[in-house]
Amino acid sequence: MIAVAQPMYVAKIKRAHEQVWNDVMCVSSYQAAPYIGECFYVYEERLQKGQRYFSLQRTAISEPIGWLHENSVMFASYKELPRDEQIYQFSGTGMCYTHPNGGRLDQLYPALHVFEGQLFMPLETVRIGNNRWHLGKIGDTSAWVQDVHLLKC
Repeated sequence: MIAVAQPMYVAKIKRAHEQVWNDVMCVSSYQAAPYIGECFYVYEERLQKGQRYFSLQRTAISEPIGWLHENSVMFASYKELPRDEQIYQFSGTGMCYTHPNGGRLDQLYPALHVFEGQLFMPLETVRIGNNRWHLGKIGDTSAWVQDVHLLKC
């Protein structure tokens, strides 16, 4: 198994007209419109002509979508936490996502009220900014849920 470093940040692109650069040299680009509403991981950061650029990826092993200037993205720090052995119940509020801190396009279930009272056991826990997110199974699907939408059993 190949060890993959944890991301430095999660990021969302601010506006559809932001430029996504194909390489860090900023030679060719395209607009970010197709990526609005998605959450990305940042594993790499570079300085180019005194400006900070970040490479955005959907997963640790996927190809980057490209490089974005620091002013084009919203960041939150990413930190893996020890596995949470606590068992939770769904409170019936919130949503769940394919990524922690997910965006509109990352939604799996737009309303968790249908799962109210059902048990949820975290398989992985991360801190995004000041928020804790848990990865667990909802049926046969792996999903990320922010801890404010879970109740301790």
